[in-house]
Amino acid sequence: GFGSYLIAMDRRTYELIGEDNPGNRVEDIKNPSLGWMIGFMCVVSFLGLLSLVPLRK
Repeated sequence: GFGSYLIAMDRRTYELIGEDNPGNRVEDIKNPSLGWMIGFMCVVSFLGLLSLVPLRK
């Protein structure tokens, strides 16, 4: 799920799905750059750790 989420946000995927497809909006396009992807992965990893720490006992 995580990798496909990053790929699904670019303009090329938006155009392949079709601009007239319901739920496919221009506002949802994000062409991820390297810096953005590193930040996104750090946030997701940190949130994952915060959700697992209370479950360890």
